[in-house]
Amino acid sequence: MVNAKLPNLLVLRRDTATGFYTVGWDSDMPIGRFTHIEVVCQTTSSEPIVPEHEFFAEYTAACRKACNLNAPILEIQIQEAMAKGWLAVPLDLQRSTQTISPDPFGSQQINAMQTRHRLCGNQVQVWCVLAAGVVMDVRACEPPRKMEPVEFHVWQHQQHQQMRQYGEEILHGQLIAQESGLWFRPGTTA
Repeated sequence: MVNAKLPNLLVLRRDTATGFYTVGWDSDMPIGRFTHIEVVCQTTSSEPIVPEHEFFAEYTAACRKACNLNAPILEIQIQEAMAKGWLAVPLDLQRSTQTISPDPFGSQQINAMQTRHRLCGNQVQVWCVLAAGVVMDVRACEPPRKMEPVEFHVWQHQQHQQMRQYGEEILHGQLIAQESGLWFRPGTTA
């Protein structure tokens, strides 16, 4: 969306809700919700900053700065998740063709949400298969449609049989998308 309010300021700001740094348009990142860090550049439009754009170098430098500022925050988030006993879910689980890269600010949240959607249709309650402490498979605990009790038990049995090809340890828990990636929070054994 192109903003008619000119000139536009491209800024580096810190999200007060999450603590993460990001680069964006001043009009999209209001003070209060964001803490101002610096002005990256001033433009006469809000068109996307692509490699041909005159301020592309400034934009990429600000993205690198945000990425560097976010790195320690991401590390803390990873350490806290591991301390709670959460297990990291590989973002390329069951996908061999596409490499997963963080966004320009170092966050994996969008990739984590896309992976959760791909693996279990955005359901939070899941079954997870572990082999040697590594997540090998994730599946939704709820079927894709409403089922009668007998049909549900058949579906559930089939899911567990398919998951056992990856390993015998099947856990029930929650699948959580965060800036540091996709995490499985174990609950009970399935």
